[in-house]
Amino acid sequence: WILGMFILIFLWPLNLYTAHLLWRCRNVFPGAISIGDLVYYLTRSPVAMYVTVFFVNVTILLTLASQIETSSANIYWFFSDNPMLDGECYVIFLVGVCAVLFPLTQLRYLHSLTGMNIVNIICMLIFVCISVYYLVMTGRDPGAVTRPEPNSKAIKDSIELDGFDGEGPPILGIDIIITAYYYQLIILEIIAEMEDPAEFPKANYWSTPIVLFVALASAATQYYYQGEEEELKDSTVQQVLTSIFDYDTDGRSVAAHVAVICFSVHMIGCCVLRSVILTRSFHLLINPVVANKNNWRARLEWAGISFVVILVAFVLTIFIRYLGLMALLNGFLALLTSIILPIVCYLICCGKRKIFKKMPKLEWPIIGLILGLAAVTVIVYILKLVERVNKSDVADNFTNSTLSQVETIMDCSNFIY
Repeated sequence: WILGMFILIFLWPLNLYTAHLLWRCRNVFPGAISIGDLVYYLTRSPVAMYVTVFFVNVTILLTLASQIETSSANIYWFFSDNPMLDGECYVIFLVGVCAVLFPLTQLRYLHSLTGMNIVNIICMLIFVCISVYYLVMTGRDPGAVTRPEPNSKAIKDSIELDGFDGEGPPILGIDIIITAYYYQLIILEIIAEMEDPAEFPKANYWSTPIVLFVALASAATQYYYQGEEEELKDSTVQQVLTSIFDYDTDGRSVAAHVAVICFSVHMIGCCVLRSVILTRSFHLLINPVVANKNNWRARLEWAGISFVVILVAFVLTIFIRYLGLMALLNGFLALLTSIILPIVCYLICCGKRKIFKKMPKLEWPIIGLILGLAAVTVIVYILKLVERVNKSDVADNFTNSTLSQVETIMDCSNFIY
């Protein structure tokens, strides 16, 4: 209870703070509409800019692939009550989500997605409320075990490579939480399209508590009513949905279907947002002259780039079917690009303006604490990556498991609903 709640709550002000740092930097360089632009203005180095753009875009791309996977898993849940199915024909659902994403990505501008974002938030809140209602009405599982102190065995298994049957689970779940919270990678794009950028801090403070409510309500309710064993076991979207909505032997109700539909709509909306950001980034890199024009050439180029972006995300979704690896890569890159990078950019900005002495004294220990915790986590990430690379049987298991899962999701012979 204590460590889990602390991590969930601590990451909320952490993200607020790093987002605010980017807003401060943007006030100095109002022409920066992306982190790559900001890095160039700060360093005047094209190399630094391209390296930043590469890592930021890879982070967003992996997140997009993960969210396409989640969206597909949500829709697949409607068919998962068929005992004959165990991931068969899953590729059709991945293709279906990508087919929905492509036309929505043609909206091109973030302000065109305002209505969609409002629907996203409403759908997410409906899903959380129905999930909590289901867990409360079902009652606490007789075998549910919770504890105030951390589960030392689970923590040890999350650090060691062989923990949880070699699945290489997330480190305390921190990487999954980081990728659930972070939004710094698209903040400058959002600010650039705001009518009044000065209103960003207010909008930031009002919107992020919703994410905190979703995280706390979902995590605390499921942990209390189902216990830590169920929490450790539920590692995929399918397992989480099944543990909540299939608990009742009477079958799936209308409310359960409404909840999963809302969650699916929310995840597809998140995918659209990231695919638009990625397409715009690559369009500006490839042909910046026409990127902001509204003619047929710009639209055709946008359509081609967005098709490639979604195709690459689809391929990643197909072949990175290893929860530990996906969480490790996403968490590692998100930590670097959304927590460490904004702080470094802010410090460089303050150094160029020679205002270090004007910084609040309390800000220095806060920055030091954040960078220290981030450095420890990054070191653990690197050690786990090196250990996996050097351990041949893990690589063999990963390859065999991936090939087996790819074969299963492409097999539609038993897909009977």
